[in-house]
Amino acid sequence: MSYDFDPREIEAFKILQGVTARALADDDYRHRLYDDPKSVLAEAGLEMPECMEVAVHQNRAGMFHLVLPEPLPADQQLDLDSLNLRGIGFWWPI
Repeated sequence: MSYDFDPREIEAFKILQGVTARALADDDYRHRLYDDPKSVLAEAGLEMPECMEVAVHQNRAGMFHLVLPEPLPADQQLDLDSLNLRGIGFWWPI
């Protein structure tokens, strides 16, 4: 079964977790994921739209990746006051 990509859906998230776990345990798989991420994701059951690029990043000591979402359309605004960000924990590598 293949699954159309929507990271907000739990099944797609589970597939991504499985791909990540396997890439950590299997060097050949990780290299394939770098070389052809769409094919590896499709094999795992997650079909990516043709128009979407996939970039694979690996954390390392001294590097922190901050991924920003696509900007909001001009007619939409994010109300920061309505977000309840208290209690969100952060993990910082030592």
